Amino acid sequence: PEISFGREILKLHPNENIALLKVARGGSALDVEAAFEFGSWAHDYNGGEGPGKGINIYDHFLAAVRHATAVRDIDGDGVDDTLVPAGIVWVHGETEAGRGSEPAARRYEGNLKQFMNLARAALRVDDLPVVISEVGDSGMVEQAQALFGADFGYEPGRNGEFYKHAPIILGAQEAFVDGDANAALVSADGVEFGADGVHYNAAGLVELGRRLAVAMAELEG
Repeated sequence: PEISFGREILKLHPNENIALLKVARGGSALDVEAAFEFGSWAHDYNGGEGPGKGINIYDHFLAAVRHATAVRDIDGDGVDDTLVPAGIVWVHGETEAGRGSEPAARRYEGNLKQFMNLARAALRVDDLPVVISEVGDSGMVEQAQALFGADFGYEPGRNGEFYKHAPIILGAQEAFVDGDANAALVSADGVEFGADGVHYNAAGLVELGRRLAVAMAELEG
C-alpha cells in the first residue's frame, strides 16, 4: 500500500519532500518458530527451512537504512539532502495469525515491542510514530482452503475467523498501541481482498494505504 500511502501523505503535507523506504518479505514472521521458509524479523534469527532458510529480515532492514542514508544528494540537484525519519508503517501479522502455532501468536506482542524498540533505535528516534494495519479478515475461508489447504498450514478459526489465531494477534496489536503514545492501529474493515481471500486486491491496497497515511498524519500532529 506504499504508493497510495505516499500520495496521501503528499496531499496532507504538500510543502514537504517525502521519501519512502520499503522493506518487505511476504510470509515472514516476527517469531522465529513461525518463520517457516520465509524468514524472520527477529534480530538474532539464523535458521529456517526451504528457499528462505536463514533469511534475517531485520538485517536487511538495517542494510536498507544504511544504503538510504549513505546517499547525500537524493534528488540530484547538487545540494546535499538529509533524511529525517518521520514514522514506521507496519503491515504484518498474518503468518502468526494463520500458519504459526498458538504459542508463537501469544508471543507476538512481546516480539512486536522488541522489534519496534530496535527499529526506532536504528533510526535514532525513540518516540518515532508507528502506524500498524490490523490483520484483515476476508471471510473467504472456503476459497483459501481450496487454494492453500492443510499442506500450506492454513486453518480457519473456531469461531469462523479467517485466520485461526487472528483474535490473539489483533489483541497483541491493540495492546501494543494502547501502551505506546506514539502508535496507532488502522482498521482493515471493508478493505477489499483478491480472489484468494488472503491478499488485498488493487482497490484494497489503495484504500489501506490511504488509511495508514491519515493515521500517520494524525500521530505527527
